[in-house]
Amino acid sequence: MKISVSLFALLLVSLYSQAQFFVQQLPQDQILNNDKAYVVTNQGDTVKGVIINGSILKDSVNGDLLEAFTIKTDQGKIKYKMLEIQTLGVIPGVGAKHKDMPLLTTLKKASDTTFLKAVETEWVIFERILLPGKREVYDLAQLVNPGFDSKIKVYTRREANDSGNLSFASISLTGGEDLSHLVSINGERPILVTKRKYQKDGYNMVFKDCDMLSQGKLMWKEFAKHVFVYDTKCE
Repeated sequence: MKISVSLFALLLVSLYSQAQFFVQQLPQDQILNNDKAYVVTNQGDTVKGVIINGSILKDSVNGDLLEAFTIKTDQGKIKYKMLEIQTLGVIPGVGAKHKDMPLLTTLKKASDTTFLKAVETEWVIFERILLPGKREVYDLAQLVNPGFDSKIKVYTRREANDSGNLSFASISLTGGEDLSHLVSINGERPILVTKRKYQKDGYNMVFKDCDMLSQGKLMWKEFAKHVFVYDTKCE
């Protein structure tokens, strides 16, 4: 569902004190509903086209997972498995169902044009990441801070719960506040950052080389804002 920039601002004002948001989330079973797509392979090649079909693994706990897909290009059709790619980008079709509304973040002012420009993109980006833990397990995860991800990449955690629903102007907003994210700092293996750990030790976990964020307690509802500040203002 698409909403205007003016409604973005109204939503931000209404929800400023309630939750933090990155870009809207797209379940993996909705990737097949796309207008455009591109793939970056493990060899670094970029392939552009449209995804025409895919293999979806049904998982009642973690959500439906995209295991393999076929992209149609000007030269023909190519099939990829998840482990064969680094990045998958799609522009969702009109009928694609997102997890939540495309809310932006709880910045100090809804009119912050610098942030609006950073996240203003039709593309939904997924990257293959090495999950935290002792074992070597990879997953395809959505990057939720495109445009301000040069230092820190924040990914959805598929099995994570959220704090419930919010509503505005008769619109139901699911996923009012994600309670955890996977976070990669300077290209390192992602770590699990939860609301509880962030509020207790967020600076040392994520921003320990940024004096600007060292003052006061970091609140989880402002995590998106902190990541944006770190990317744009911290050395």
